[in-house]
Amino acid sequence: MKNHLLNILNLFFSLFPIKRNQLLFIDYYGAKYGDSPAVLSEHIVETHPEWKIVWAFNNPGPFEISDVIKIRYMSVNFFWELNTSGIIITNYRMPEFFRKRKGQKYLQTWHSSLRLKKIEKDAQDNLPPHYIKMAQLDSKNIDLIISGSQMSSATFKNSFWYKGEVLECGTPRIDKLINISPNRLNDLKNLMDIKENERVILYCPTFRHHEEDKKYYLDPFLFYNMLHESSPNINWKVLIRYHPHESMGNHFVRETTKIKDVTPYSDVQDLISIADILVTDYSGVMFDFAYTSKPCFLFVPDLVQYIAKERELYFDINTLPFPVSSTYTELVDQIININREKYSWEIKKFLESVGSFEKGVACEKVTKKLEEWVKKKE
Repeated sequence: MKNHLLNILNLFFSLFPIKRNQLLFIDYYGAKYGDSPAVLSEHIVETHPEWKIVWAFNNPGPFEISDVIKIRYMSVNFFWELNTSGIIITNYRMPEFFRKRKGQKYLQTWHSSLRLKKIEKDAQDNLPPHYIKMAQLDSKNIDLIISGSQMSSATFKNSFWYKGEVLECGTPRIDKLINISPNRLNDLKNLMDIKENERVILYCPTFRHHEEDKKYYLDPFLFYNMLHESSPNINWKVLIRYHPHESMGNHFVRETTKIKDVTPYSDVQDLISIADILVTDYSGVMFDFAYTSKPCFLFVPDLVQYIAKERELYFDINTLPFPVSSTYTELVDQIININREKYSWEIKKFLESVGSFEKGVACEKVTKKLEEWVKKKE
């Protein structure tokens, strides 16, 4: 019945003209406002105020965004905008109900600049059949994928069930890190109640499908206490951001003045900007953090189990430029004794090895492509 209703809505609204200068943005199926879609949207608002920008959210209320129209994801109005917007921009797979019309364009930004875990066709043994079907249909609709590196381009061409154009321009979400202003940085620290003398560690673990494996998440209290004991002269603060798939939230982390759960905050790039140190495991956020030149550490006590039960990896984790640990003692020791000069050199060599395109101008290059789409007549 639901699929029948969605088909009727699509069929009815497809009878109306397409508005070329209207762009529909969706981040993580309407759950968030962040990532490359948000950075690109803000750039377009500044450079093309004549274009109409629409954002779809599961709950539009919490998101305060200037100069855009907010609608509810999966509402009747959503299907109207989905069928009449000239350009659709997202960072995840579009559901099967999406039927791109002739005259519409679909930009896929994906949700990482580079990735550790294998994706799509490269990981299809670990993906449910319904997702593979949805992904293959989605790839047929895509007109353009943006890429942040030569390695990402190869991944998209080999594993994405996609034969179309790859724009090797960098990633809008990395633009935000490269171009952040001191005033914006201060505003974010004030928003997060970060004191001037506090040294911030951001912990961002990836999602684990198996509930029993979540015991491998870092214990923030044990971690903080060990840090404090090892370096009491440093005023540490730990921010925890779980994956959007998680339903954890503040009830999972008992917050203190030194430990804060920032999972509800939608834009991880803002959190990266205010962090002095990142601790993660298998999340692609490590590669975003590399562009800040600040130290990132991988805490992977379940490395063997993770690869066996979750996903194989594109890299041997021990060949990455980020220090790897499997115990709290080892992790704390690495953080306190990091050789910054050596680390910076290794990051530079790594980004060269993957053929990075990130120069902080991805938004400009993508917008030029969108200008062509808006002006083009089928």
